[in-house]
Amino acid sequence: MASINSRNGKLYVDFRYIGQRCREQTLLADTKPNRKRLENFVSRMEADIQLGSFRYENYFPQSKKLEKFQSLELMKSTNSHKDSSSGFNSFSKVWIEEKKPEWRDSQISNVADIFRIYLIPHFGNVPLNT
Repeated sequence: MASINSRNGKLYVDFRYIGQRCREQTLLADTKPNRKRLENFVSRMEADIQLGSFRYENYFPQSKKLEKFQSLELMKSTNSHKDSSSGFNSFSKVWIEEKKPEWRDSQISNVADIFRIYLIPHFGNVPLNT
């Protein structure tokens, strides 16, 4: 949730984006009409953040933090496009299913318990390609 505050008679927006606290100063004086105008701006901004379509440069093109957030956005989009099925958890489930025809029921139960209790909590979704 973003907030609108005043510093030295000028309004600024305080919000969180990609886990980072952001404070962006505006040139708007602290008046009632300007606060209303900024509230509309902030509500559109928060909606875009929720939808995942927020781009820092669209809202704050002159910001000193622009490069930082462009690189964070790039890293975020790169990570979201990785194959989620390559994690240890996903692989272990497939591996156990493939081994079931070869194992007795007691062995299936023991191996599944070992993975569930010890291995998956420790390794979770660690990518197997690294």
